[in-house]
Amino acid sequence: MSETIPARLHTYTLARLLELDTPLLVDATYLERAGLLSRELAEQAAKNANAKTLEEVLAYFEGLKNGGWKQSETVKRLSLAYDRDKTAREALRQLTEQAKQAVIEGALILLLDDSDAFVDGKLFLDPHLAVASVDKALRETWDAENDDLPKSQRNLRRRCSIVLRSGALRNLHDLIFAISLGADAVVPYLLYDVALCSEKPECPIADEWERARRLTNVIVGLSKGLEKVIATMGTHELRGYGKNFASIGVAPDCPTDRVQKLLRKRKSSVQFGALGCGSETTT
Repeated sequence: MSETIPARLHTYTLARLLELDTPLLVDATYLERAGLLSRELAEQAAKNANAKTLEEVLAYFEGLKNGGWKQSETVKRLSLAYDRDKTAREALRQLTEQAKQAVIEGALILLLDDSDAFVDGKLFLDPHLAVASVDKALRETWDAENDDLPKSQRNLRRRCSIVLRSGALRNLHDLIFAISLGADAVVPYLLYDVALCSEKPECPIADEWERARRLTNVIVGLSKGLEKVIATMGTHELRGYGKNFASIGVAPDCPTDRVQKLLRKRKSSVQFGALGCGSETTT
């Protein structure tokens, strides 16, 4: 972790930048409530893998308010669930508007969370589509009230980080796909859940110390996987992977602009209506 103090500070500019050794975060609160790991062991397991917990990252930015940060809310949670009387398109539009408004009001962290999707009466919004939509909307929005600032500081995407907490992140491809579409950090809480509680005939019953060891191994393994994927693609950063992946059967109106150039000559099939139906069957 390193801390950098910019020479010129603005209301929306981070007084400190938090650098992560890996984009994988651990939700210690979830693991404790699920009865898998105590908070202390979850934090230690993350530390052993050179990772941070979600609580640690959020507390860091929330603590800026005590250091003189003038904005009222530095962390904004945005739900990836929506009511059945809405369409996926409407839910995405509402999500992007909430994201832009939150950043304008001074939010430094946008936490996209799908935990509400497990509530009756709610539908599931695909996390990759949500990340792509929020990232695109922020990159296309500029602060028109501060013309004296450099253009890079007036772009809303440069003022915040996106953290994706989703149970739909199931494997390495899901993780790097989310990061390529705009997530700065990911919390695959159900992936950790499965890794910690699963049993094999040749393995002893996993006690709490064994589960802590598994958590460390999962984070280390996935982190190495992320590095190998981008090395194979010849890129030097995780976001660079987004230049190489392609998608088949996504309609042009779906806001994944990073892959639209690859789709212009392809016949599209999946549209927002189908996404809504898929959400209903998922939950």
